[in-house]
Amino acid sequence: MAKTRIQEIDFLRAVFIILMVLFHLSAIGIHYPNVKQVVYSFHMPAFLVISGFLVGINKPCRPFFRSCLWIFIPYAIMETGYVAASSFLPVGEPVDDISFQLLLDKLIFHPLGPYWYLHTLLICDILCWCLCRTRFADNLVSLLCVLILCFYVLDKYLEVVSFANAMYFIGGFALRRRKKDFISVICPSFFALPLIILIICVDDSLNKSTLGGVSLTYLVMSFSVWIFQRLPHIVSRLLCFVGSNTLPILLFSPLFTMAVKPLSRLMKFDSTLCLFALVGTSVAVGGSLLIAVIMDKLRLSDFFVGRDRIIV
Repeated sequence: MAKTRIQEIDFLRAVFIILMVLFHLSAIGIHYPNVKQVVYSFHMPAFLVISGFLVGINKPCRPFFRSCLWIFIPYAIMETGYVAASSFLPVGEPVDDISFQLLLDKLIFHPLGPYWYLHTLLICDILCWCLCRTRFADNLVSLLCVLILCFYVLDKYLEVVSFANAMYFIGGFALRRRKKDFISVICPSFFALPLIILIICVDDSLNKSTLGGVSLTYLVMSFSVWIFQRLPHIVSRLLCFVGSNTLPILLFSPLFTMAVKPLSRLMKFDSTLCLFALVGTSVAVGGSLLIAVIMDKLRLSDFFVGRDRIIV
């Protein structure tokens, strides 16, 4: 039976994946550093809240770990390729010398590039699923306290996951455990916009680890859902399609964000870089989805994500 999708969540995922792609265009981040700081304080935290809400804690053991395996396989393939490319391409975190030890470190402990999200997702999913099968699951407060302690240890002593990222995931997970409806908690409102502007104006140290970052994450989701409810049907449908297919965009968009770098020089006539942002983001999102469609047509998806179609 096909899963029932929540359109508002798909829309939010579309907004945040597009922002991720946009600010992985290095020229945009360099040209608009303040905007990048603001966006980075909420776009992936919001993704993690949604991921925590959707975690499959009720899955039996075999289906759950099979789903984890088919997140790990594309993650491992793309992370390996990204690390290799970082040794000879101009990226933000260049690699000087590739070795098996370095590759293992990046895969298991310190992922490079945008694939950290899948690494964090796997750790959070597995830990939540396992703890939900212990006596702590009988009391939500106890369960959350143990989760917080585990993630603190994983960050402080093992350095395999960011504590701040994990807290956003736990926030979404807690909502699901309380049987709360995601959209009713978000409370779509136009009045989130002036609060967003106020936080951006007054918080000079805005980031995901601050109260301002937490507040901004919530308010952006609230305002985004308010917008979604007023969009023309054709626009909302297109964005929901993008939001339901964030996995291939996350996996393949780095190929395109690196490939379109020369376009920023060709488009120097536009000092705002708006044209480059539009073209680069469109190419990265569209190209990623096209790769997924081709893999589906060639029946390669079974070997890459463990199902006959990547495109949902």
